Amino acid sequence: MKKITLTCCIVLAVALGVLLSGEFLKTDAQKVVEELKEQGYIPIKDVLPRHESRIQERINLLKGQSLDESFMELLEEQQYTSPSYLPPGGYFGREDVEMLLSARTFLKVLQEFEALPQEQATGKLYEYAEKALDAYNAGTGWTHYMLCTAMLLVARAGEYELLLHMLDEMDRVLDRHVDFNRERTPDPFLSRAVIRGLLGLDDSAVLTILMHALQQTGIDVELMCALEQAGEGELASVFQQAFGVDFIPLDVIEIKFVELCRWDAPLTHYDFANWHGEGTIVPKDVVELFPVYMFSIALHAEDEGKERKFVLDILKRYLEQAIP
Repeated sequence: MKKITLTCCIVLAVALGVLLSGEFLKTDAQKVVEELKEQGYIPIKDVLPRHESRIQERINLLKGQSLDESFMELLEEQQYTSPSYLPPGGYFGREDVEMLLSARTFLKVLQEFEALPQEQATGKLYEYAEKALDAYNAGTGWTHYMLCTAMLLVARAGEYELLLHMLDEMDRVLDRHVDFNRERTPDPFLSRAVIRGLLGLDDSAVLTILMHALQQTGIDVELMCALEQAGEGELASVFQQAFGVDFIPLDVIEIKFVELCRWDAPLTHYDFANWHGEGTIVPKDVVELFPVYMFSIALHAEDEGKERKFVLDILKRYLEQAIP
């Protein structure tokens, strides 16, 4: 009987110890969470309702807007950072296109514009190009994203001459700002490439725009990039025969495909819930796989961006050859 009693006491003591230990660990974990909250950390489950509320507010706003009103809405700044895309580390200088794609305003403008009848779309294309250039020249709001939207529309419509004009105008405005800032801050570490990157679209955004334009000419740029990266491409002869221009080193270009969803879909690719595995995109909401082109990280480590400029200049020359 004493043995049984002693055994029960030991089991009870062990069980009580385990319970107390578990309670201690639970309390300790709670303390850690509380400390993190004090430092600004917010658990995902607490963030999601706020993000979902902002998304619904954005959808409701866009539902009440015409296409023209939504195009002007592209100047609003907060939509590109909350509840939209936050680029991961190592993306500096390569994030502009994805920040734009994450904004439902852009998705609405793109999808509604490309659903317009051809004649109406052509008229609006030139109207939007002019508005974007005027806004960019004035420098009010996040004008580079409005300009990027307009240039993507122009590129996908195959209006190469207009696109090249817009790129030249963007460079002219950027050069003016670069000269102004260099006079005010003669810092040797602020190269022209760095200043241009801070004030305008990053080179990877321009690359994406030009690649989308090239696709309209019938060039399968995705296949060419894949072949070049695999060491199977003979792009020098292909491009020289087709355009009479220089070889382009496509092995320095990376491609990723982004699911573009309906602008009013409950969940899109860049929504917080999708990135944290708290939701699933409905396949029927996916409108297209959008190729995003980026210069490699190695090229972004090069201060003056000469290699990137070399590639972009050649792509522009391809488009010049495609103008009737």
